[in-house]
Amino acid sequence: MTMIAGFPDGLLPPGTHAAIRRIRAAYVDLLPEEERKAIANAIPRRAAEFATGRQLARELLAGAGIACRVIEVGESRMPIWPADVVGSISHAGGICAVAVSASGLTALGLDTDSAEELPRDLWCLVGSVEEIAAVQDQMGLDTASQAAKVLFSIKEAVFKCWFPVGRQLLEFSDVVVTRAMGGAPAFHAKVRGAPYLDSASGGVRVAVHNATVFSAAWRY
Repeated sequence: MTMIAGFPDGLLPPGTHAAIRRIRAAYVDLLPEEERKAIANAIPRRAAEFATGRQLARELLAGAGIACRVIEVGESRMPIWPADVVGSISHAGGICAVAVSASGLTALGLDTDSAEELPRDLWCLVGSVEEIAAVQDQMGLDTASQAAKVLFSIKEAVFKCWFPVGRQLLEFSDVVVTRAMGGAPAFHAKVRGAPYLDSASGGVRVAVHNATVFSAAWRY
């Protein structure tokens, strides 16, 4: 069961181990008993997503020299990573993406989503007209509807990066995304009006690859 096309270049910070794999139900049979309990009542699709993510995460950790038999489920269903490790798991469109790091990051968030346009009547739920315009310009996208979908993915990655530190769930209106310079299309993020991810404290990057949006957010 091999990995498929990798992450776009420059999306993740140095020292991050990441990969993408197609979701397979066969991975459920490989789960240790502790993890199997977490999906005892899950529908088959959800069980396959969970199992693929855990299997891929274990392989990435092993590649980083970190042995890990069990990745349990913590608060708000977030994975409990080994000490001094941060990571994130995302599923979309039949694929699973995982990123892990033991290189001094304090938080890491990863999101994958289809690159389909977001209907205009949903834009107001995701962000402001100014945010959407900034994403469209920074990414060179054809339509604001594409930019709105990318903004949705960016904020999902920021949510995942925030929670281990902030310990609170965020609304889309709690995060404001602005343009940044450097590397892959890069952004800054404020949380509830305060700078949270910028060039000094971390990073937010995004790419559209093979009809999929990949967004990453991390904090030092």
